[in-house]
Amino acid sequence: MVSHVGSGDLANITREQLIEWKNALLDEGLNPLSVRDACLASAKALFSFLVSEGKLDGNPALGIEVAVSMRAKLRDPEFTDTEAETILSATLAPFSNLISPEHAAARRWVPWLCAYLGARVNELTQLRPEDVKE
Repeated sequence: MVSHVGSGDLANITREQLIEWKNALLDEGLNPLSVRDACLASAKALFSFLVSEGKLDGNPALGIEVAVSMRAKLRDPEFTDTEAETILSATLAPFSNLISPEHAAARRWVPWLCAYLGARVNELTQLRPEDVKE
């Protein structure tokens, strides 16, 4: 930001300069999400901090937005029947002798529990005994 604006004195940076900087980043081909969530967010946080410390009167970055288009939906989030069959049939294959019996049991049963319950892997593998009730 400072190199684009040409001044290290943050008190002299204007809203127009920040908009030019944002547009320059986008013109360079930087991902709009990165510009919004990293570059502009950092500038907004810095200026907000300086305002809260009484170093600046206002935040020139407030209200500057980056239009980010939603990602195209490439497919349904659910597994197809073929994908589910592939995953679940892999649980029936023999496991390496290099893994513990507990790890082998988890590799066998966690996918089946996910399929049956509709839960996510991390939801099931983080359960503690007291979380399970009969």
